[in-house]
Amino acid sequence: MARNRGKKALYEVFSKSRKSRSVVSRLMDRLKPNPKIHESQTIIQSPVSSQVSDSMLRWPRKPRLLQFHAGRVEISMPYQLAIAIVLAVVLIGLVFYRLGQISYKNMMENPANTAKKVSKAQVPKSVKAPKFDAKRAKARELAKTQNLPPVRFTGSNRIVIQTWSDKTQLEPVKWYFTKNGIKTEIRKIGGSYYLVSANKYRNPQTAGTDGYKALQRIVEIGAGYRPPPGYATFGKKPFHDAYGMKFDD
Repeated sequence: MARNRGKKALYEVFSKSRKSRSVVSRLMDRLKPNPKIHESQTIIQSPVSSQVSDSMLRWPRKPRLLQFHAGRVEISMPYQLAIAIVLAVVLIGLVFYRLGQISYKNMMENPANTAKKVSKAQVPKSVKAPKFDAKRAKARELAKTQNLPPVRFTGSNRIVIQTWSDKTQLEPVKWYFTKNGIKTEIRKIGGSYYLVSANKYRNPQTAGTDGYKALQRIVEIGAGYRPPPGYATFGKKPFHDAYGMKFDD
């Protein structure tokens, strides 16, 4: 039996219409908005927007100048203030340095005034040094040496006990050695005064000579010298560096 191609059966028409409806319904469902997703998005976005608005409205707090954080000390200050502090410290250091230079310059220009201030501070005003009487010391010296037998010496060397620029400082030393049996004289040579032995000896540097023995005796006696108040001490070991010197007279 031959098929009629120009006509369709009734069931074919119904099946095609059903398919077309299902396709259209699917498309419509996709185009419709999903209320669940919209509600969830609005719920999630609402707190975020509130937080952002709160943070934007708050004014940031100014950090403290000194604060402790995790066991550390943190200092927060404007750089203008830090620069001002550094400049102030440098300026103060320069001022103290300049004052030190001025005081040192004044001290070097006036050493005499500095020495006077030190001497005045060391010696109290209430203590007065007794005046050494050279005439009485000379009289005692002559009284003790008048009865001694004359001694002959054949050398040409005198023993230089001490040299000093001030003759009065040597007067007590002269009296001390005379008291202990050694005659001395004060002679001016150049711009200094020499305290020398009155007697001449042979070379004091040669062992066994009378000069050597006299030099040892002078050093031994000189170690016990104690000056009157206000006079020079001549060191911890006075007159230990005595030496021989040739004299023509």
